[in-house]
Amino acid sequence: MKRIVIALAGLMFFSLASGAEPTELGTLRGKWKSARSEAVEPVDAKYREALAAMKRRFDGSGDHEAAASVELELRALSALMVESGRTARSTGDPAGASVRITTPDEVKVEPLQQGRPRLYDSDPQRVIEGVDGALSDWQFTSVPQRNVNSYRIEVRKPGTIYCFGSSRTPIEEIFGREAGMWIQAKDEIRGRALHFCYKRSFPAGARLDLAGFEVQIAAAELELVSGPSFVLKGHANLEDRLQGSRWSWPEKAFEKEVSWFRLNEDGSTTSGWHPNSGTWKVRTDNSIEIMVTKFPTNLVLEFDTKVTRGTLKGGDITKTCRRLD
Repeated sequence: MKRIVIALAGLMFFSLASGAEPTELGTLRGKWKSARSEAVEPVDAKYREALAAMKRRFDGSGDHEAAASVELELRALSALMVESGRTARSTGDPAGASVRITTPDEVKVEPLQQGRPRLYDSDPQRVIEGVDGALSDWQFTSVPQRNVNSYRIEVRKPGTIYCFGSSRTPIEEIFGREAGMWIQAKDEIRGRALHFCYKRSFPAGARLDLAGFEVQIAAAELELVSGPSFVLKGHANLEDRLQGSRWSWPEKAFEKEVSWFRLNEDGSTTSGWHPNSGTWKVRTDNSIEIMVTKFPTNLVLEFDTKVTRGTLKGGDITKTCRRLD
């Protein structure tokens, strides 16, 4: 008899638990999750900032083993935040930032929707193939293919910003020392040849510079402003040292008189052996990226400490170039 009573009680509990829950319960739970997330997120953010500062100190002192341990802790924290729902995506409110972007590039603003052009001049055209539902009213930067895009971003309304694009520029170079503060969000914006997607929350008034090959930005609201070209913090010295410099292009098929290229002060390039136009931009503290019309891939020129020699790579090309002036 006792077993029958227990079984009936369990059946009644199961029936109640599996029935449709009251609307008020779902609403109350949602408010609780939102309030809990808002309370915990600042603590996580401070911990993340402290970890990032610690990693910079270890990197600066050359203690790479300790820096690697801190990096693992940063990744574990990011994974915990995603798992616990303390991200913009999982609270039910994407809390997208409103930003003002200054860029020297031919960038367009598009609604973040499936089918919209991601690389607007590509053939076949690369498009947004999937977007998390919480981001359906957002906007993103549609960019030309095979271009290094530079963004100077000012956050006007606090919230989350997404950065996504090609893997040709390493994440560490795009985000710099704050790479560990960005959270992976690879399934939230999807598309062919879209190799990475990260997100991060920013307060109002925050400013950041981002640059990379076919890098794109998404936010709740985007204001686009055309501005002069700029280089990331720490790169200006290299740009100054390279402007107007002429470099050898070692090629046995060319005469010595034409085996050279120049990095012009206006950001363009000229060559002694072909008429195609090109541009160059600082990529890291010791390298630049060169884009030449009709050339199938971009070239990266990495310099020695004296900036008198460099290794040029791109596609199947690897050359050692020497400064000529």
